[in-house]
Amino acid sequence: MVRRSGTTLDPRDFRTSAAIDNQALLLGPRGAVLHNLATRHYDTIQNADLPSRLRGAQVQLRAYAGKFWALDQTGGQATFAMVNVVDLGDRRTLKLKEGASLAGPLRSVASDDNRLIAVDRMGTPYWILDGANGTASEPVFGATSRGDIRQPTAAVFFKDSLLVIADTKRIWTY
Repeated sequence: MVRRSGTTLDPRDFRTSAAIDNQALLLGPRGAVLHNLATRHYDTIQNADLPSRLRGAQVQLRAYAGKFWALDQTGGQATFAMVNVVDLGDRRTLKLKEGASLAGPLRSVASDDNRLIAVDRMGTPYWILDGANGTASEPVFGATSRGDIRQPTAAVFFKDSLLVIADTKRIWTY
């Protein structure tokens, strides 16, 4: 049974979510909820009060390095933005730190506690970073080297502390 204790939004409508420590962020077509799991406190943010990028149906939430991230894959681009929780005294809201954009749709996206990696349409893996002027992307293998990988990257994921990269012929761990 679903209960709507603490928020006016229907929990069945949430389409993406992420959690950091005791804080969960849930996003749906009518708005977002910031939920403190320890204190059981809810902050409801109506759709009209969300940054426009968070209102899209294709937005996915991720969490890594103690921060929330939004991934929007509309219009042939994949754009990452850091989601900052802003305390306004009587309520909290969300602001975006825009930035990294890759050729979409993405082949693969993975994160662990400390890293976020995405593989663009062409098969090139990139680190997604929190830069000084917004989010940034940096090629995993640098500008000129793909290491031992000769084929476009098909998928990435993390297993324990290892980064696993697969192309159409082999799997590598780093």
